[in-house]
Amino acid sequence: MEVNEEIDVYSFGVITLEVIMGKHQGDLISCLLPSPLQAVDVLLNDVLDQCLSPPRRGIADQHSDKNTDKPTPDKKLSYTQLTPNKLTIPPSMTNLPPGKERSVQALQSSDKERSTIPMSIGNLSKLTELELSKNKIVGFIPNEIGQLKSLTVLYLYGNQLTGSIPVSIGKLGKLTNLQLDGNNIIGSIPNEIGQLKLLTNLYLHGNQLIGSIPESIGNLSKLTNLKLSRNKIVGSIPIEIGQLK
Repeated sequence: MEVNEEIDVYSFGVITLEVIMGKHQGDLISCLLPSPLQAVDVLLNDVLDQCLSPPRRGIADQHSDKNTDKPTPDKKLSYTQLTPNKLTIPPSMTNLPPGKERSVQALQSSDKERSTIPMSIGNLSKLTELELSKNKIVGFIPNEIGQLKSLTVLYLYGNQLTGSIPVSIGKLGKLTNLQLDGNNIIGSIPNEIGQLKLLTNLYLHGNQLIGSIPESIGNLSKLTNLKLSRNKIVGSIPIEIGQLK
């Protein structure tokens, strides 16, 4: 829709009401602006007066188009992105209705209220992506993380996590990206890491890991990126690493 001097005021009002009711929130409009900016595309709901209360449903329906007799789709939460903010991770975030959750991404805790990963994270059985990187998350990675059988991406890097890598992480058979770097994780790399047959990226650098590199790492036939630097790993490099072709 192009906003210009010839636009019908009534039509613009109808479109505005529909935007407020959530029907055109992603539509772009071309705004004619004074020099030096000639024209800029913006989202229509970004230029609405946020001080105005949303209209009652009945009023919006009176000015809707021919498609208003169609039932409003039942909107279910499937994706949450809250970055950048200063939020803690509430337990209620992990109690979404079964089958309706998909991805919780980028929650950031405040300086005074450092957050932990709740054990109830294991309730999100349909979760495919979990990105909580570059926050101030403390504590350990809960064993319940192994219940996320649909998980393909796990990004926890750049936090202040301690404790060891849970052996239950080996149950994440669909995992392709695992990044735990830039924390204070201790202990050794669990042998169960070799069960992640679809893993392409494994970043464990910048922690306090000890022990040796497990021989099971040779099972990661799809691995293309492996970073283990800046730890306290000892021993020799296992010959099985030659299987990562």
